[in-house]
Amino acid sequence: MEVILTSYSAACVSTILWYPLRDMAKAGPPYTMNATTMPYILSRWKGMATHPYQPMLIAVPTASLYFGVWGGGALIGGFLHGTLRVALALAGVC
Repeated sequence: MEVILTSYSAACVSTILWYPLRDMAKAGPPYTMNATTMPYILSRWKGMATHPYQPMLIAVPTASLYFGVWGGGALIGGFLHGTLRVALALAGVC
């Protein structure tokens, strides 16, 4: 049980910390820090704080990968991770 909680907590924290920067990097080159960078990051964090289900759902595939590898091996972990990523993409979450 500790593995599930630890992996899910780590996935949630990394999602909250890195998703604003990931969005900026996906916007395309050149990726530069300018005057609009911090307000954008703060607005993304505010959105995640007001809608906590978003980072929780985004973190599910990563946590399932860790849990699957711990519980049954790399094949099960990869299957769970891929299946949940596709399910969340089809649902429009990420």
